[in-house]
Amino acid sequence: IMIDPADLLPEGLEDRLPHSAAAATRVERAVLDLLDAHGYDRVRPPLVEFEPAMMRRMTGMHTRHMFRFVDPASLRMLALRSDMTPQVGRIAATGLADRARPLRLCYAGQVARMVGDMLDPRRENLQLGAELIGSDGVAAAGEIVELAIAALEAAGATGISVDFTLPDSV
Repeated sequence: IMIDPADLLPEGLEDRLPHSAAAATRVERAVLDLLDAHGYDRVRPPLVEFEPAMMRRMTGMHTRHMFRFVDPASLRMLALRSDMTPQVGRIAATGLADRARPLRLCYAGQVARMVGDMLDPRRENLQLGAELIGSDGVAAAGEIVELAIAALEAAGATGISVDFTLPDSV
């Protein structure tokens, strides 16, 4: 079969064919159902945001991995998310600022990076996560670790181990 070079995808990107798409959907549903059962409310941030605001919330993260482009409506710079966690923080600080703490939020969605790395050359991934906001103690850390293990098991992972490096947790 001859493949037209115009039909090739950029390096690090791939189509999810039926079997792979079904597996990804199964994992996403299993994890989100588990998080919901544990009282985590789902949020869905937008795929793009204004770049300066997103960069400000990504202190210490690899902001150079974000795709940037100009919004034709506002003529301001936009960024395609490379990580959803800062967006969830923004949602907690703005739209859910008046909600009682601790706040339990979960999310799932695609993220994209400009470049992959040697260990993981993919540039597009499904990110699933949970955030416990407003509770910063050993009990909160324990809740998140237990939840992470249960989520990985729900996704079909086996042989899970956790390394603790925080003195309070140890």
